[in-house]
Amino acid sequence: MLIALLVIAACDKATPTTKPDRPPVGDFPENPLLAYASADTPYVFATFKPISPEYIHKMVDTFGPIWRRTFNEYLAKSAGGAEEASAFFEILGDVNAKRFDELGLSVNARFAVYGLTSGYPVARLEIANGDRLIAFMQQVADRYHTQLPAPTARGAWKLWRRSIPDKDSSWVVAIGPKELVVSLAPSNVLDAELATILGETKPTASLTTRQLHDLAVRDGFTGQGLGYADLQRVAALADHDRSAECRDAITKLFAHAPRFAFGYRDLTANQTSAGAVLELAPDVLGPLRGVTGSLAGIDRLTSAHPAMAIAAAGDIDHARALLPAIATAAEDLGKRCDTPELSEVADKLRTVAAAPLPPFLGGLHGGMFVLDQAKVSGGVPTSFDGYAAIHSDHTVELVKFLAAKMPGLDLPLDGKAHALPAAGLPGAATAAATPDTLAVGFGADSTKVTDLLGGTPAPAPLAFMIFDYQRIGDLIPNNPNDPESADMRQLVSALGVLNMTLTVDERGLVAWMSFGMK
Repeated sequence: MLIALLVIAACDKATPTTKPDRPPVGDFPENPLLAYASADTPYVFATFKPISPEYIHKMVDTFGPIWRRTFNEYLAKSAGGAEEASAFFEILGDVNAKRFDELGLSVNARFAVYGLTSGYPVARLEIANGDRLIAFMQQVADRYHTQLPAPTARGAWKLWRRSIPDKDSSWVVAIGPKELVVSLAPSNVLDAELATILGETKPTASLTTRQLHDLAVRDGFTGQGLGYADLQRVAALADHDRSAECRDAITKLFAHAPRFAFGYRDLTANQTSAGAVLELAPDVLGPLRGVTGSLAGIDRLTSAHPAMAIAAAGDIDHARALLPAIATAAEDLGKRCDTPELSEVADKLRTVAAAPLPPFLGGLHGGMFVLDQAKVSGGVPTSFDGYAAIHSDHTVELVKFLAAKMPGLDLPLDGKAHALPAAGLPGAATAAATPDTLAVGFGADSTKVTDLLGGTPAPAPLAFMIFDYQRIGDLIPNNPNDPESADMRQLVSALGVLNMTLTVDERGLVAWMSFGMK
């Protein structure tokens, strides 16, 4: 609901744009589990090729020690907990392809999670051997002196069903020769739809691999995994206890943001990348695209490999112009759904929209902060090399604001470097300004501050971030007597560079995240 309120802004029509190039989807085999999902399922996520063993090994090597220590600490709080943890890991053994098969699982498994037409979830997972999986469950139960409930036989399935205390809902777990199925729903829904959950009864029209393949082509995902949520249907299904008027209001709200798509591009031992697309109707997309802008220096930022960088580009005046429409949508929803908190939000948004911007913020349309290098000794920074740049139509007002906060600051808009008064950071600090740009450099980068002025603005994301885990991890104090410190240093040493972007294109709001592994 909050996502929708943030993008419901006006009634303008979107301007047609050229669809950007997106990488090919690559290998995309059929997923037979989709045959059990209805074509009009409110949500789905499925994989079409297995996760590579190399990726699994990398995750185990990277996060395994931290997870095991945390698990041990949790169990150690109870009598005999440490011994129980040790026994569990002994039973589990090494997590590799051979062990997976011994447990009845499979590293080649595909899965699918989707909603019944009633909205309740079903998860299906391919397994290697149902009997071996049940035997492993029995082994764990025996080791912990617990009685594994006897399953109910239904054809080739072995079923376990358990009610949730104080809730009219139940879990059902079913293990077949080559498949594991889990579902959660009210007891009466499980009774009515058990045949559908198990796949004994298939939908009249099933979801197909082709449908998700086409989505992958559109959005740049691969067969590693992708899905979508029909936000109108999900919202309607999630609000059974609300009034008809409220449900109608929510449905109309999500007509402006009808679908949310998400998926992976890469999932390898060296690279993980994933994205999400919030589809927007033309009446919302047009005004939102008016917020987007360009940013001088964005090419420098992406090619320089900094330790950390944050950038944003957008017209602050256009963004403020969206607030009244967002307030109207929030107020209407608050009244029709008897949610006074939304009316309060609407009042605050109108107040912000009506209040004049401080002069130093007027005309602001982008900026960036970059940390190239930092060093810490004894918990105290000894060097800090980086820079920041702000692009605005009224830089003179921004300089006046800073001068009021920083006694002794004298910064003419002459494009020349000027030493700053002590800024509380180790090393030198230098600034330079022109009528449309204010730049500040710290440490070794302070001498390059004039390089940040001028430049040709290039189309830029709404928001952009780079975070080099390994270089930032060097700032973490090395305390061999602190397990958490050692774990954190081990973790960041295994991770690479994180990149995150938020953009707007002909589909709607688009977010991408990627990070490397050493």
